[in-house]
Amino acid sequence: MKTQNDYKPVNDFGLLLIGPPLSGKTTVAMQFPNPYIISTDRKIGNATSRLPKDKKWWFDYVDVDDANQPVALDKQWTRATDLLKAAPSKPEIQTIIWDNLSDLSNMLYAHIIANGGTKLTVGGERVFEQQHWQPFKLLMSRAISFARSSGKLFVVCCHEDIEKDEVTGTLTYRPLIPGQLKNQLGGFFTDVWRTEVSASPSQAAKYYVRTVPTPRMALGNSIAGLPIEFEFEWSKFQALMSGSQKEPNSAKPS
Repeated sequence: MKTQNDYKPVNDFGLLLIGPPLSGKTTVAMQFPNPYIISTDRKIGNATSRLPKDKKWWFDYVDVDDANQPVALDKQWTRATDLLKAAPSKPEIQTIIWDNLSDLSNMLYAHIIANGGTKLTVGGERVFEQQHWQPFKLLMSRAISFARSSGKLFVVCCHEDIEKDEVTGTLTYRPLIPGQLKNQLGGFFTDVWRTEVSASPSQAAKYYVRTVPTPRMALGNSIAGLPIEFEFEWSKFQALMSGSQKEPNSAKPS
């Protein structure tokens, strides 16, 4: 049995980052300490170009193996989870990043079709069946829960899906993954943030995160004193995690 002196809040931190493409999800994720990014879309160049030259980071791609040979789509889920399972054993890694969950969902989709005993075909191709939604949810939640229990910081990037209420015209933002799991996904994480980018011809892009839910966004944070919106910087966020200051930055200007 462990005492309160053994508890470290940072070990419990799991972050789901949602946002539109090119809104800075990977850039924000890579600011966490000693990150290892498992990338599905190879869009890490912009993020890594903003890192300090002496920052340590590691990566693997899901669509090629360790010998740089292509991995078939229905095998990519297995590779992604194998990489995820191996990461906690490497002490130099402090943050595990899955980027991005929208692609990983498609990989899991293909994995289940190839291995789930499906008999339904369309145009000669086997397709997903209703009976497969339960294993889809089980396998996805099992992978996330494993990473959350690894003792590492865990950050998952995911594109957003915009849904419009046909009666009120209200837009809502949810993770872009298939099935009902998108409405429950936030429950697997301590924090759910949405990324935004601000840029103009006269200044470089700045990436912000929104941490507080609205009627249109199912967000949340576990850190007391975190602003509604702020420009993310790891050093200031870390100070807030340790309770040494109240606000990491001023809110994003309107």
